[in-house]
Amino acid sequence: MCEMLAEFAVTVISAVIGFGVSLMVWRSDRYRASVYGMFTSLTLTIVWMFYFATLNPLHGEMIAGETASGREIGLALLFAVYLNYLIAYLLVRNAGLTLHRAASWENNVRKMSLFVSLVSVGLYPRLLGVYALLYLVIGVWLLKNREGYIRNMTNAERLDLGWIKGFLKKYGVDVEEVYGIKDCFTALLTGRRLFIGERLLEFEPDETKVMVLEAAYVESRGIAVRQLILGLLVFLISGMVVADIGDWTLKLAGAAFLTLLSWGVDLAYIIQVRTATDRFVAEELGKETLQRTLKKVTELAKRRKGKDEFMTLANVDKRMKKV
Repeated sequence: MCEMLAEFAVTVISAVIGFGVSLMVWRSDRYRASVYGMFTSLTLTIVWMFYFATLNPLHGEMIAGETASGREIGLALLFAVYLNYLIAYLLVRNAGLTLHRAASWENNVRKMSLFVSLVSVGLYPRLLGVYALLYLVIGVWLLKNREGYIRNMTNAERLDLGWIKGFLKKYGVDVEEVYGIKDCFTALLTGRRLFIGERLLEFEPDETKVMVLEAAYVESRGIAVRQLILGLLVFLISGMVVADIGDWTLKLAGAAFLTLLSWGVDLAYIIQVRTATDRFVAEELGKETLQRTLKKVTELAKRRKGKDEFMTLANVDKRMKKV
């Protein structure tokens, strides 16, 4: 019991050090303070846990799984994942992120959580079911309340843009409210709320429609729900693989490899969705309009390098060849 309390204390201390150092370094950049703080905190936690589990001469080399050491460390890492996620979210709450940075934050935090989750499942396999249940519960809650936390992270303000509502209604999409995000040039539709970058409203009307229609297509096809299901399947398979590995070092290596593999699966799915979206928009608004809009967005992203976390997944010309 004392060891368990000590490991939970280590988790809290690591979070204080990790996020504290990041806040001192990136005081004016909540995004970086959140992401790098979580990375530092979880790294300290894993290093500390593995030191006392494998190298401490008082313990000797412990066997992961059903042993007390594996169970206690696995539970401590479970606590670390959700404690760090909560702190990381609180740091970006009201941070005024762009949609790009909000999406980047979600992706980075998800991958770090996945890696530590796989490590803890490797140490204590019975946690696989617990993680799967928490993943579903939290995932469904986030999908239902996505509009709320996107507003919190971006500081979006309500806009009166009836022409956008009318435009989307032609495609069977009913939008109740439109929110504007400062210094942003993309769009996101979640539920019946549309988030649109205020800089996007400076584009030509047909270019603005391209970005809005792309956002509507993604939402209407239920892409977020499919990603939730795909993520759960990848996690379950990865967790079973890591749990079957006996060597501690190989568990870490396996968790890292499977985390990278899951990133590859996500990327492949995103590219597939993006291609289908581009084809739909090209058919509706014209290939030339789509290409012109994508080039303008790419140029804006290049100018903002270092101020945003925008990643162009492919060269525009190569992207258009798939349309």
